[in-house]
Amino acid sequence: MVARPNLYIRLVAVEGLDPRESPPASPCFHIILDAEQVSWRYRACNGGGNSMLRVSYHGMILAWGKVPHFCVDSSQSGDGVATVEAKAEAFVMREEVRDLVWRELQVLGMVEFDVEGEVVGLGYSHGKPVLYKGKAAGVSKGVHQMSGAQGAHPVGQTTPTTYESVGGGENRTRTDLRSREDQGNIQIEKVQDKVDDAAGRGVDTRAFGAKKEDPSEVRDAGTTGTGA
Repeated sequence: MVARPNLYIRLVAVEGLDPRESPPASPCFHIILDAEQVSWRYRACNGGGNSMLRVSYHGMILAWGKVPHFCVDSSQSGDGVATVEAKAEAFVMREEVRDLVWRELQVLGMVEFDVEGEVVGLGYSHGKPVLYKGKAAGVSKGVHQMSGAQGAHPVGQTTPTTYESVGGGENRTRTDLRSREDQGNIQIEKVQDKVDDAAGRGVDTRAFGAKKEDPSEVRDAGTTGTGA
């Protein structure tokens, strides 16, 4: 039996995080899947169909994108076997979330994101790529092995976070939207505490003033509609 190669999630560029941008841009994450230790005569194809990866920050969904059909075999380089562009088109990151991500990047020097989703042929896959401060154009060398079919979390035995209508969201009830927003505000305060501790200052965790949006305008805990 030919051993499966290791698949890695690599975050190569991020757009829409700078709070100084005017008007604010929609978040966009450029993700590359790499393969390592590809055995001789190995070949397998995955992705395509309904395969999708979501990018989140402390449980708040920021963007999502389809995973194209891709193949890995021993005759090709393992770098860049698939490219995923995760976006939140027509939505911008909530101001307090954007400020918090930016502040964490400045204070801690890095920001960790969660990338997860169902990929045809791999099942539920998850990784934690890191964006580092000072990388030109948002480029990050952060690489994280995908759990799932590679053995860290066997497919079918994981308990992935459940999201409703990631690509649409039109069917969510107002109650569900309000609950998602409240959860996002709680996460924001938790991360603010973490960053404040790192900065060594007793800054009020409400400093960013997590504003209450009209639930009909809320996409997810981390994004809000632009009206498009």
